[in-house]
Amino acid sequence: MYRMIHKAFQNTNRLTFPKFDVFREEKCNGTLSSMGSMSEIANIFQQNCQYDEKIPFFIKLSLWGNRADLSVLKYFNLNLTDLQQSENIDINDKMILNNDVDKISSFISNLKNAKVGIVLDNAGYELFSDLCLAECLIRTKKIKQVAFYMKAIPWFVSDVTEYDINFLLDSLKNSIYSELQSLGNLWEQH
Repeated sequence: MYRMIHKAFQNTNRLTFPKFDVFREEKCNGTLSSMGSMSEIANIFQQNCQYDEKIPFFIKLSLWGNRADLSVLKYFNLNLTDLQQSENIDINDKMILNNDVDKISSFISNLKNAKVGIVLDNAGYELFSDLCLAECLIRTKKIKQVAFYMKAIPWFVSDVTEYDINFLLDSLKNSIYSELQSLGNLWEQH
């Protein structure tokens, strides 16, 4: 059904329709309401640390970032801030059915000049957590390139589009949090 609606928008002569995203306002509001939680995570990049040791944390952050999916929050009346607390990352280990985070981290630690792909799912906090995982991987010096893959159109509520990436970067650069401004400026250069 979404494919047919999108095709109808593409076939119109109105310039605003081909890139129309019915969920845009919800995604933008979700992004802006997550800035406080994002700044907590961004502080890690302000520290002088061994990023090899942070790989498990950022993998889990990316995994659990999916809990901030707008479709879940909308229907289950969940508290976004509670879901985004970094101290909850390790507490949730028992909820992972097959936890290979340590194996993945070990594998990454043994790479040299590798390329990695990340499939983007949801805008807002989850997109931010995926970008943080990529940043951590690049800072390990084991990964030289990260490619991001996203949907051409939003099939569901918070699917990431090019607009969402640009909105996140602009929101970070214009944030009241200096650590988010730094990340936004850095990521815009890539």
